[in-house]
Amino acid sequence: MEQFINLIQGPAAATVLMAVIIATSYKFIINYVVPRVDAMLKDSNERYREMMAEHKQDRAAWLTSIDKITHRMDRMTASVDTLKSDVQDLKDAVTSSKN
Repeated sequence: MEQFINLIQGPAAATVLMAVIIATSYKFIINYVVPRVDAMLKDSNERYREMMAEHKQDRAAWLTSIDKITHRMDRMTASVDTLKSDVQDLKDAVTSSKN
């Protein structure tokens, strides 16, 4: 009996205890940690996809607004050129009538 008690308290008990700890840790990691990490990664991936879809919509709106601004600037440049020509014609007319 004393040998059995010594065996339970010795290196064999430590080996068995370590095996139980490792098995319990393995089950905990497999049953709890891995599913939670997997769920977090899937959620993160879904948020990333939503963010990219929103970014594409924002970029399309931005490109449309830039196109409108460019069109307006082209029209404004044409108007300014016309005004510049008209003012130059008026200046020439006033200058020639004074001489």
